[in-house]
Amino acid sequence: MNTTDHKKRTKRFQRKQIETALSRHFPYCPEDHRIQIIDNVLAKDWDKKTSMTQAVSIVVHNHIRHQMTDYENLIGKSGILREETRIIVKPELDDWFEYWHSGTDTLKP
Repeated sequence: MNTTDHKKRTKRFQRKQIETALSRHFPYCPEDHRIQIIDNVLAKDWDKKTSMTQAVSIVVHNHIRHQMTDYENLIGKSGILREETRIIVKPELDDWFEYWHSGTDTLKP
């Protein structure tokens, strides 16, 4: 695929758009993580069909997996496959995701 075709099928979001979407959908995301997430959304070429909310949610999800769970320590250890590692960290990932979205801690009774 040449550069022209790639540009026709992808898009980039503006910083202000990302900041607004992140604040709206993940108001409990800490500032230090917020900056990294915004930078990651900015750095990616997104498919034209990807909405701002989808892009922010994908990056938040990936950020939490890699930064807030034990995923990086588990991946590849003792023969644990990527898919298995994702299953192991999913409950913690889901809890962080929900907390950043709503402020609700799902692990507390």
